[in-house]
Amino acid sequence: MIAVYRTAEGIVSDTVYLSGELMSSPTMRGRRFGAVTTRLDDMLRVFKVLFAFHQKKLQAESRDLDKALQFLAKKLSQAHLRVSKEETNEVLHNGAAQAVSDTSTRLVDQEAVEREAKRSFLLDEERCAKIQSEIEVERESIQRELSKTLPDVHEATEALSQINKYHIVEMKSFTNPPQLVRLAMQAVCVLLGVPPTWSEALRILADIHFLERLREFDKDRIDPMLMERVKFYVNHPDFSMENMRRASLASTTLCKWVLALVRYFDAMKRMAPTQQLLEETERQFHIVEQRVKAEKRKLVDIEVNLAELRIKHAQNLQHESELQRTQETRMRWKSSVANFGNVIKQWYDITKERQETVDQQRINLLGDCAIIATLIIFGAEIRHEEREQLVLQYVESLCRGRLYSNAQGP
Repeated sequence: MIAVYRTAEGIVSDTVYLSGELMSSPTMRGRRFGAVTTRLDDMLRVFKVLFAFHQKKLQAESRDLDKALQFLAKKLSQAHLRVSKEETNEVLHNGAAQAVSDTSTRLVDQEAVEREAKRSFLLDEERCAKIQSEIEVERESIQRELSKTLPDVHEATEALSQINKYHIVEMKSFTNPPQLVRLAMQAVCVLLGVPPTWSEALRILADIHFLERLREFDKDRIDPMLMERVKFYVNHPDFSMENMRRASLASTTLCKWVLALVRYFDAMKRMAPTQQLLEETERQFHIVEQRVKAEKRKLVDIEVNLAELRIKHAQNLQHESELQRTQETRMRWKSSVANFGNVIKQWYDITKERQETVDQQRINLLGDCAIIATLIIFGAEIRHEEREQLVLQYVESLCRGRLYSNAQGP
């Protein structure tokens, strides 16, 4: 301040001297408002008034600008948040569209798998039905053949109940049995797997389970070699029902039982290829049936997964449709919010720039008020060109005194 004053005093003194005009000295005392003051006192008084006024004004403006910046920053943050939310919604929409595409692709693949599984299942099921039909035909063929001999076996087995203990005692009483009785017992001995001698015959006749053994005899597991030996006795000219009736009831019943087994064995021998074919067909049927069951379980699992996938695909379509319906509105809203955010940003930048200007003015306020106060007191006594020179010197003095943050004038 003293430097400014001295600069002003020097310029004004030189000006007064050069102009040759009779003017009062800057230090000359005068009467102002009933008091004796100097120009320095006047300059300080003006400086105080200017500084107090502009300091208060700049402080108020700075507070208003701070509030405005806080308000604009809040609105700008809200705008950015809303734009980010809309971008998140776009991501959700894209995700929903991708989910629809994924489930659609999986649905096509799964439907192809289902068609292939169903085709395999139907083919094997048809083959299974065909094999089952073949089995029925083969069984019927065997059954027709067995129906010619199997009733005789049952009848002969039932006829064994006609033999009682008296008949057994009668046969055991023979020391030298008749030829027909011997033939019948020899055939029975061979079937039971014992030597065809009368002593062995007496031994098995003495067995209390003899008739039970005959009734439970496994006709389906007769050894072919054993049957060939049985036929040696069966083919004897006297081995017949008519001849046996002349011997005894027991020998007749045993002869009937042996002949029924021989005829059944011959029938089974004729049906052996068919029986083997039936067994092979049944094995194939079992394999195919197991495969059909496995394919059916697999098909059921595929259909369950396919149903779940269709439900999920429908849900994805519905979700995408809901997002799609609001997509245009949300895009317009996002554009509006983005434009609003740009406007707020421009206002924020302008306000921020104004705040920086006010801050700079507050920094330079001391120097500016000193210059203006000096011009008010001393500027009226000098010419315009000299005032400009005076201002430049003021600024230079203030910069040296660090009252200005830069070398620019007010």
